[in-house]
Amino acid sequence: EVDHVAFDGQRRLCDVVVAGAGTVGVEEYQRIVGDTPLVVVSAHAHLSPHIGPPVAGRGPAILVTCAAADPERLAQARSVLGDESVWILGDHEVDLAALLRRLHDQGWEHVLCEGGPHLFSSMISAGLVDELMLTIVPRMVGTAGTTRITEGAEFDVVATPTVLLEKDGTLVGLWAIRR
Repeated sequence: EVDHVAFDGQRRLCDVVVAGAGTVGVEEYQRIVGDTPLVVVSAHAHLSPHIGPPVAGRGPAILVTCAAADPERLAQARSVLGDESVWILGDHEVDLAALLRRLHDQGWEHVLCEGGPHLFSSMISAGLVDELMLTIVPRMVGTAGTTRITEGAEFDVVATPTVLLEKDGTLVGLWAIRR
């Protein structure tokens, strides 16, 4: 429960939410309630069926992809979201640094990356993450095929706690990432 409170708080404080297409599909994202835009990152221009045309009362959805994306998927995304909501950044993969620059140019300074393990790993590897919210729940569950919060390129960064909250044994932490 405390994790949801912290998560909702982060969403209320950010200017834009960024998530990978795989996470958007698995988590069945809907548009973010309110004016907060949802930016979906997909090198293959995959648009989740949960992210449809603009809806009143919800922030816009933007698909960010690269020039090598499938032309049919690009055309489909443009027909659903509109040309202005499909951004091509990078040649063979999404240029994440260019994405952050474009978000900042839009006036969206507080970017919340909700992951996917691959997107989060790529952003950390590129030095584009400045803090991490991590929840530790005192429970162990064994399952096959689970992933970590990052998946992909190897990296080694130092995280320093800036805020630690505990409730009913659950620890929610905000950690500064040092490069």
